[in-house]
Amino acid sequence: MRSCSASSKASPISPMTTRVDACSGALEMLNPEGGSWAIFEIYREQAEQLDVKKQPCQPAEPNWAPGSVEWQAAQDKKNRSS
Repeated sequence: MRSCSASSKASPISPMTTRVDACSGALEMLNPEGGSWAIFEIYREQAEQLDVKKQPCQPAEPNWAPGSVEWQAAQDKKNRSS
């Protein structure tokens, strides 16, 4: 059985944190320019060049549950117009 004093001697940084830090440091050394962000910048510039105008979204027609008050009102409205 461990005593409480043994756990207080442990480092406040967990071994997993140390591994993650080491891995991220190694990946940064392999790619020091941070090239993974460059692709986002390229896509952003391409999107700006397209100059696509966004059309306003049209609200979807509601799909009421059969038998509900709203569904019955829509049915009555449809029957009146025909």
